[in-house]
Amino acid sequence: QRGAGGGSRLARDPSCINLREAYEAVALEGPLLTRYPDQDHCASFVEPVLGAYVNDLLADAEQALLMRLETVTVAAMDGVVRARIKRARRALRDTAPR
Repeated sequence: QRGAGGGSRLARDPSCINLREAYEAVALEGPLLTRYPDQDHCASFVEPVLGAYVNDLLADAEQALLMRLETVTVAAMDGVVRARIKRARRALRDTAPR
């Protein structure tokens, strides 16, 4: 179930699951990064050439992101995010008017 109250249960220990695996388990079909639409019907020959080039860059960036996600476990992400939330709460508390 997606949205408020939704979520997923992990089938393995969070330290044994990398973020790429987690992403791929819940991702919708298609590329991670939005692609430039095919423009074969354009009057200009430049637009589809430029679009294809941008799509190549996006595909390279997507592969780099997926490779990076492989290097971070769910447990490691959880530790970093929880620490950041704690710092943000503390900063908010420290700056709140009294």
